Amino acid sequence: MESRKTQYTKSVIRESFLSLLREKPVEKITVTELCAKADINRSTFYTHYLDVYDLKEKLEQGFFEEMSAVFHRTEWDSFMLDMALALQKNDHFCQVLFGEYGDREFLRRCVSGWMAPMQMHLETPQENWRFLFVANGAAAVTGDWILRGMKEPPEEIAHALEHLCDSVNAAEL
Repeated sequence: MESRKTQYTKSVIRESFLSLLREKPVEKITVTELCAKADINRSTFYTHYLDVYDLKEKLEQGFFEEMSAVFHRTEWDSFMLDMALALQKNDHFCQVLFGEYGDREFLRRCVSGWMAPMQMHLETPQENWRFLFVANGAAAVTGDWILRGMKEPPEEIAHALEHLCDSVNAAEL
């Protein structure tokens, strides 16, 4: 368990990094600039991270694991709503990470990773195609919702995704 001081320091680093990532791509963010914004010294940063890319990777991994927990604990009936609520809980992080200077492909990779266990049970190419269409479509709709500022309530996006998935599943190939 991390100390409160370590948790605070990582939180300040995270928020400073996200603030900078909102303004420019990760390759233009320096450790010096990040430390100045976070009001910490470089040795404190290097105690926790190798560089800004390591920080970004650890933030993405933490998000992936948090969302994976939603995928593994929820029932299908509440899955879309639970996912939308978890994304909304991380709205600032999502808007920056999937925004102009973030990694727009990260959401698609997350969805693919979260759904991979389900994909293993598909028996025909047609089932796999349907699955890929639904998963990538859900990622695109979710990404659009995030980038537009999550203005619609989670219940609305969840309902729309459920309806779209049901429509695709009802279609014949």
